[in-house]
Amino acid sequence: MGFSKKGFMMFSAAALTLAACNGDEESSSGGDQIDLRWQTTTGYSPEAPTQGNAEYLRGQLDSFHDENPDVNVSYDLQSSDIDEAMSRLLEQANSGRAPDVAPIDSYLFAQYYEHLQPLNDLFDEYDVNVEDYMPFAQDVITDDDGTIYGLYMNTDTRVLFYDTSVIPEPPSTWMNLLKLAYKYKTKAIVASCFPAVETKELQ
Repeated sequence: MGFSKKGFMMFSAAALTLAACNGDEESSSGGDQIDLRWQTTTGYSPEAPTQGNAEYLRGQLDSFHDENPDVNVSYDLQSSDIDEAMSRLLEQANSGRAPDVAPIDSYLFAQYYEHLQPLNDLFDEYDVNVEDYMPFAQDVITDDDGTIYGLYMNTDTRVLFYDTSVIPEPPSTWMNLLKLAYKYKTKAIVASCFPAVETKELQ
């Protein structure tokens, strides 16, 4: 998750928190109006195809607006093509048009350091310990000097399960896996399977 100089977002199982510094527009209450631009993926937006996700995020945004009437949160959706989305975000950052909050894929995160606001003070303010993250996540969100530039939002775990009564030792290469698959296909055993879905651009 990446951040500009105006705000930051914290995702957790319990809450969505937005915080921002003062903007320049006058609010109806006489204070400064804050405009916070949030760029996100469809699945993590009020338009999420999963009803529970959409309802949760709409509820969190409504609650935030109720508690912070001087903050106007607007959002737009990234392309479902991650390479296209990241290229566009970097182009926006380079031209000074980046959103205040946006998800950045971990393998590209370091390319955005120069455009991101250090979060060390906010980690201290909200009592967030970067060492609570797994080491691989710490490596992504911090630079070599220990400056924190983001919050690690989520990740996945990929493992290979195998039946030890059929295969004593798991294959160590894709070629070995293919050889085993061919061998056990003749014995009416499904040698390899994995979950997959077809994704389509939402209209």
